[in-house]
Amino acid sequence: GNPPRSVDSIVAKLEKLTKELIGFSLRSLELSSQDEAKTFYNNTNNDIIDSSLRGKAEAIHNKNIILSDSKISENANNGLPRFANANLTMTQKQQKDDFNTLKSLLESLPTPPPQGWEKKKLGEIVSVQSGGTPSRGNANYWNGTISWLKSEVCQNCYVYENQVKEKITDDGLQHSSAKILKKDSVLIALVGATIGKAGYLTFESATNQNIAGLYPLDEKILKSKFLYYSCFGLYPQFKSLGGFSMANLTFIKNLQIPLPPLEAQDIIVQTIDFIESQIDSINTQIKNIESKKEEILHNALTIGGGGGNLDTLEKELANLYIRLNFYRYIKDYVLEQCGLKPSLQSLIESITPLFETMSKTRKNYKFSNKEFFSLQIGKRVLDNELNPNGKIPVYSANVLKPFGFIDKEILKDYRRDSVLWGIDGDWSVGFMPKNQPFYPTDHCGVLQVIGNTHNARYVGFSLEYAGLKAGFDRNLRASIERISNLSLSLPPKEAQDTIVQTIDFIESQISYLHSNEILLSEKKEEILRELLY
Repeated sequence: GNPPRSVDSIVAKLEKLTKELIGFSLRSLELSSQDEAKTFYNNTNNDIIDSSLRGKAEAIHNKNIILSDSKISENANNGLPRFANANLTMTQKQQKDDFNTLKSLLESLPTPPPQGWEKKKLGEIVSVQSGGTPSRGNANYWNGTISWLKSEVCQNCYVYENQVKEKITDDGLQHSSAKILKKDSVLIALVGATIGKAGYLTFESATNQNIAGLYPLDEKILKSKFLYYSCFGLYPQFKSLGGFSMANLTFIKNLQIPLPPLEAQDIIVQTIDFIESQIDSINTQIKNIESKKEEILHNALTIGGGGGNLDTLEKELANLYIRLNFYRYIKDYVLEQCGLKPSLQSLIESITPLFETMSKTRKNYKFSNKEFFSLQIGKRVLDNELNPNGKIPVYSANVLKPFGFIDKEILKDYRRDSVLWGIDGDWSVGFMPKNQPFYPTDHCGVLQVIGNTHNARYVGFSLEYAGLKAGFDRNLRASIERISNLSLSLPPKEAQDTIVQTIDFIESQISYLHSNEILLSEKKEEILRELLY
């Protein structure tokens, strides 16, 4: 059947509140007097708070549609709080000029046609090549003059020459598959922690085999900078390959990007470039203030100096982080509005046909099938083994929150995503992303998907539902034997990936907007205290 109405409701509320928050943020950054601030907050803040998604956020969290702690923290910190009366380091005139420029650029952004921009396969419009690694056993191939990069530099940002850690010789270049990529090439990581992330090369360089280098075949059709920003929207397709996969050049060439007219590309690039310049400037100011803080603290501790003006620096830092998060959010907003990244609505539309076909394509699986799943439980942990300063979180019956930390491991392979379930207590299911060490106790079960057969997040959702249906609770333990006997009806992996991607997007938006609701409420109280009492 079709998606439940609650999904449509969430989409509508998210879109409405997002627009309100952007308008609110732009307006509040322009406030030039306390009277303006008081009037503005009294007139608008209640409307935004009334659009609260707190109930939805709590409901979805209670259903255990969870992200890793780091991702929740990341989303929660990406708010748009505390803009008014900002004691910023830049002049008030410069700040106003910058936001007038931003508003003008946003107003000039091209809107994709209803069917979206025309899409082209990368293989049709760009050259695609990978690099290589000269033999480490030949000293004549290394410590030369040719820059050589690894995939770690692909972080959806510019790649600068000061990031080069190794250089190769001309001999090394000639006797390997390494190639020198042009300045302004777009780099994409093909494997590992940064798979699918892009980099914009600001100088000529060779790379290893884990990077694909892209360059437009005809710059009268496609601008290199536009290609770079378009690649941001390809990330979900890389993630759908699974935990152990490496993308090859054929995969890259078959990926599609939107190809608007050259004039539209120029406006989009100009807008995002401006936003990027603001982000770079703010990051520089943050580093300078952090250095001042360290200097003041060092003097206070070593030579008995005063504490300096730490309060002022802290306020400046807080305001800079507010502006930084604002620009980061606006950047994502621009990418979505211009059709370079999937929007919530497009994800929902892509999922709708799945609901109509999944009933015909589902297959039944048992967790006891070792071709697809592995099951194990952890080991008992004594109180004296816990270490408050330990680095590895310990999970027990409550798999949604670690109950302590430890400095040893029982799992040796973290290359797969893990689904955790509580064996005792209230039924709960959690998720641990790959490459993240953790320690399960004998009250915690660990399920992993073998190979690239299923999406572990989707399997986790299905396990949670199956456990609820089986009645697992404090009186009916979710033993490994009982889990093994559970039968699941799962759609094809492609459908699983699309559903999980959509849930992730909705969850991140709700966490983001929910955090803003709280912060805006706090700001209103702060303004009222400052201006009225």
